[in-house]
Amino acid sequence: MKGIITKSLIEKIFQPASLQRWNDQIRPIEFTELDKQAHKMIIAWILGKIEEDEEGQLINWRKMIEYGIFQYFQRTILTDLKPQIYHSLLAQNEARKKLNDFVQREMEESLTHLSVDFYNKFIQFISFNPEDEDLNSIEFKLVSAAHFLATQWEFNVIAHFSPPLFGVESTREEIQSQVNKHLEIKSVKKILYLDKNLRNFIDLCGQLRFQRRWAHIERIPKTSVLGHMLIVAMLSYFLSLFLEPDPCAKRIYNNWYGALFHDLPEVLTRDIISPVKRALGELETLIKEEESDQISKKLKPLLKEE
Repeated sequence: MKGIITKSLIEKIFQPASLQRWNDQIRPIEFTELDKQAHKMIIAWILGKIEEDEEGQLINWRKMIEYGIFQYFQRTILTDLKPQIYHSLLAQNEARKKLNDFVQREMEESLTHLSVDFYNKFIQFISFNPEDEDLNSIEFKLVSAAHFLATQWEFNVIAHFSPPLFGVESTREEIQSQVNKHLEIKSVKKILYLDKNLRNFIDLCGQLRFQRRWAHIERIPKTSVLGHMLIVAMLSYFLSLFLEPDPCAKRIYNNWYGALFHDLPEVLTRDIISPVKRALGELETLIKEEESDQISKKLKPLLKEE
């Protein structure tokens, strides 16, 4: 029997839009967990494409997508823990088990209604041991690397506006240390040191967190264009689980990444809401043509043509 997307699951998906990051630092804007996770999944895609196209790695994209979703829910439940404390507890067997049990209780109802198989994979993921084979998979390594690269991107913005307060430099060093652990991955080294175009693309995607969806309307929670894209991607993936026959790997890939990047042109044109587009009449066509032109001139040159 096919599952359902419950109100509880949708609320869990939207919850990170209200979860503030870096709230112990001076911030030029609000940084939310939703935006960070969205940026992470975009960076993970870039890393995966480099590994697949240039290094000949066989990437299980469905596995990488699911790892990202599992981490999304795990961090949603445990976001009150500072990263240093969180990683320290995960390294302790008893503490890790208690954390996992708590996450499992919080997510059980929502995910079992969605898919028992998906829920079981989620439990297997959060119940990992350091020796687990999956932790050495290329998919896990890429998602992990993307996690720290997205964190570093946020910190670089904060550090630019922050006075030299106590602890800022040690935070910088800790993040750099985590990034350095992934430098044996060639795609990580490439985007950090060898390919300015890809770094610029990551910057452009990151800037979508500065744009609010329906900015002229007071919404709770507020979402950025960047966060909105991840929400649509997750709902698209969950709806894909209900397809009959079961979707092939390429269908899963297309549904997820088509949704994850569906509003990317707005980094160049801003979020023009549908009522305004309709009111403009034939100008809507001109707006679409302008979007296409901007993509060709500014976005495509940053990416390798497929």
